[in-house]
Order: sequence, then structure tokens, then C-alpha cells
Amino acid sequence: MLLAAISQRTTTLRLGTGVNVLPINDPIRLAEDLAELDLLSHGRVCFGAGRGYQPHEFAGFHIPMETAKERFWSASK
Repeated sequence: MLLAAISQRTTTLRLGTGVNVLPINDPIRLAEDLAELDLLSHGRVCFGAGRGYQPHEFAGFHIPMETAKERFWSASK
């Protein structure tokens, strides 16, 4: 939401998401959100993706950390 608001108030600023930890995100929802932001900003979105490496990142979602690599590659296809 913040990047969408910024996109409407600027014309040349690149909009970056930082790093999205793909194994703990829903890839369809993430793709839809980024596509919408990209349309609103006329192509100024920079996307960062990561696999995650800290146990507490996965513990809160009850996702075994051992599945991170497989989930990352599945989400990035």
C-alpha cells in the first residue's frame, strides 16, 4: 500500500520491495500484488527475492526450515 501511494506522488523514483522471503509467501498473491504495483507505477518496481535463513522466520508460519530450498525454487518458477 505504501509503495502504491508513493507511486502516485512520484514519476521517476524506483520502487523497491526489499527482500521477499519466497518460502513463507503465497507466490500467487505476491505476483498479483507486484503486478498491480507495476501497472500503477508504470514499470518502476524492483523486486527482491530471498530464501530466508533464520529459524524464527519459519517458526512463526509453522514451516519446516528444511523445506526452504524446495519452496523457494517452486515459488520462483
